Amino acid sequence: MSIEKCPLCQKEMVERNGSRGPFLGCSGYPTCKHTRAIKKDDRSDKKTDSTIASESLLIKKVTDLCIEVKNLCRFVIDTTKKDDIPY
Repeated sequence: MSIEKCPLCQKEMVERNGSRGPFLGCSGYPTCKHTRAIKKDDRSDKKTDSTIASESLLIKKVTDLCIEVKNLCRFVIDTTKKDDIPY
């Protein structure tokens, strides 16, 4: 999707979410209040740079959490060897 300019102030139009769903609004809000509905053709399956950055951050956080859980499990297993458990 190419960058669309506001017809009133020439600033970039950005996708926003409202109570009635997504729409395009001027990035110059509140000075410029121009909006328009998003047509089905406007939406693309291409990921934006911000979406890619968000997904990368999420993957890093999940990876870090998995490493922490793995280390915790290794500690629990090491400290609960059968010889150490009093029966």
